[in-house]
Amino acid sequence: MTNLNKKSGKKIIFFIVTVILVLLVAAAVFLALRYINNNDNFHDSEDLVLQGRSDLDTDAPLQSDIENYTVAAEKPRYLSIPTLGINNARVVELGLSGSTNQLDDPTNINDAGWYTGSALPGRAADDKMAGLYDGHNTGYNAMGIFYRLNNLQIGDEIIIERGDGEKFTYAVAENQMPLLEDVDMRKMLQPVKTGTEGLNIITCGGDWDKDRNTYTHRVTIRASLK
Repeated sequence: MTNLNKKSGKKIIFFIVTVILVLLVAAAVFLALRYINNNDNFHDSEDLVLQGRSDLDTDAPLQSDIENYTVAAEKPRYLSIPTLGINNARVVELGLSGSTNQLDDPTNINDAGWYTGSALPGRAADDKMAGLYDGHNTGYNAMGIFYRLNNLQIGDEIIIERGDGEKFTYAVAENQMPLLEDVDMRKMLQPVKTGTEGLNIITCGGDWDKDRNTYTHRVTIRASLK
């Protein structure tokens, strides 16, 4: 009886150890797959960073620089998009580039830009003009402010704070990613909803085009004042 008991005990211990090992292996595989899945965007973004423009300032502004940033009372000072974790990004003024008539972009990838030829927040001259904002998706060694702009969903909020402290909240109504050559800039200067003040954002998207030194697509967001 003693030998039988010993043999049975060994079998039970072997079974328990085997089950534990199987569970440990299964848990390791699950965690590995979960890690890979959660970091897909990271590896993709790493490639994008190495392909981005190297002439941009990628240093994050100091909190004191953000807090002390001032603009005229009627102009946009800060831009926030809660669902993307963007909080009080500085808004700088943008014009058009020389003979190409292309929209400029901020020199720092952490700033948003407002085109001075578009509508002011809360001061739309008529329902045919919207506020147009621009920003980077990447720099050469860091993610830009609008890297995840294409993740915005219909109804997500975009908040603009003016120089006088008044805030305006817009709800996303349209999110598209056309080819660069198919972008309709006239449309980007118009409100998505007739008779309601609009805010539109444009940034780069798609793949890096080495020949043109830019991205193949543009992410375009159009939102309406709530």
